Amino acid sequence: MAEFVNINQMYKQMDHVLDVLKEEYMKNVTLRVNVGAFESLHIDVEGEKVMLNEVAQVGRKGGQAIVLNFSDFPTAIPSALKALQASGLGMNPQQEGTTLYIPLPKITTEHRENLAKQAKVLFNKTKAALQDVQNKYIRDARKKNRETSRHSIFCSTKDSCYC
Repeated sequence: MAEFVNINQMYKQMDHVLDVLKEEYMKNVTLRVNVGAFESLHIDVEGEKVMLNEVAQVGRKGGQAIVLNFSDFPTAIPSALKALQASGLGMNPQQEGTTLYIPLPKITTEHRENLAKQAKVLFNKTKAALQDVQNKYIRDARKKNRETSRHSIFCSTKDSCYC
């Protein structure tokens, strides 16, 4: 197996793809909205991309809303509003002075169905990324070993081959 493909390197890349999926699930596919989904949001402030938690204090107000306090950096509010609308989180922020309130939606059947659809989309993207990693190693092995059959190279990228 190792003569065709660097299995350890391939597994490391695949593990990284799976770690990204786990992070996306924790941020975006939960019944309760995670504050971390807002903290890691990138906004454009004075020509620079910064994370939201660098220009605003992010917190919860009970279980009903997320509070973004821009008292230290009020000029970032318009770009934060744009980033929130473009993020796809489906939130409708309300501004009150230098504070943004983001009401959290109630958990409904429709909300759960949307989460399931979102999870499926993330899964399919990850599946495609894993196949891309595998195909990359198959192509590299094929370039190095022209005389070896494609079947042998493909099987060497699998844990077990039922060939």
